[in-house]
Amino acid sequence: MQLREDMLLGALFVGFGVTGVIGDISYGIGSVARMGPGFLPAVAGAILAVLGLVLAVRSLVQAGAARFVFTVARPFAAILLAVVVFGATVESLGVVPALVLMTLIAWKADRSGRPLELLIVGVVLVGVVILIFGTALGLPLKLVPDAWTF
Repeated sequence: MQLREDMLLGALFVGFGVTGVIGDISYGIGSVARMGPGFLPAVAGAILAVLGLVLAVRSLVQAGAARFVFTVARPFAAILLAVVVFGATVESLGVVPALVLMTLIAWKADRSGRPLELLIVGVVLVGVVILIFGTALGLPLKLVPDAWTF
């Protein structure tokens, strides 16, 4: 089975748009005359969802559009999973272990990656994040789990 790139992108737009609309309803949308804080984000989410729907339907109708096989699904799934795992573990494990896990999972997106490259990317990523967010911006980062501290 082959999927079209536009179909996947359209589905992502619809998903993000609907999620945005659902999330913004709690802020109070109001009316056009008296806009609430959730009005503009909800409208932007709705427009994104409609554009995604148009893109997905157009990809179904168009003949000869660019296709991709499920070989593209592996990198997409690996990167998506890496971001989700980072978000789920950064508070409990700390920044360093969460970044290491994210790098290990994201590395599965590329079959030709070598272990030395993985090590270099991991160390550089951890160092840059600590320098930018910890040192330069002064954010209080939990670097490692509490159990690892003395």
